[in-house]
Amino acid sequence: SWKTDGSETATSLISGAAMADVIAIDVTSDGIFLLTSEAVSRLLKYTLAGVYVSTTSLDYEDYSQGLFGQPYWSAVGLTKYLFVSDRLNNRVMVYDKDGAYSHQFGSYGSGNGEFESAAGIAVSADYVYVAESSGSRRVQIF
Repeated sequence: SWKTDGSETATSLISGAAMADVIAIDVTSDGIFLLTSEAVSRLLKYTLAGVYVSTTSLDYEDYSQGLFGQPYWSAVGLTKYLFVSDRLNNRVMVYDKDGAYSHQFGSYGSGNGEFESAAGIAVSADYVYVAESSGSRRVQIF
């Protein structure tokens, strides 16, 4: 691994079974967030020192909105929300930092606000950026 100043470092902070099926990581002042694959759809939270805090299932109870088809990437950034791209269902699911479902946006299509394959996601202080790896092959800003 590399520090932000370019020097090399290596420390095992979180390891073992906790890392099974992890597909994304995000680090904020609130802690370390790990997103697991569609096989388990969980959000794991750790302190910045690597101490386990909680696990939240992301298969929320509102089945009218559907469950995850294929969670692909997550981002927390400077917001109070966790954004998770769902490639199979062409949308972005939004959760609070405790893992409770808040809302979602996006649907299938090639127009503004639509996805053919929501993939990478990043969050700034003001915007959410969603990249599509196939179909439209673009980055949309929300």
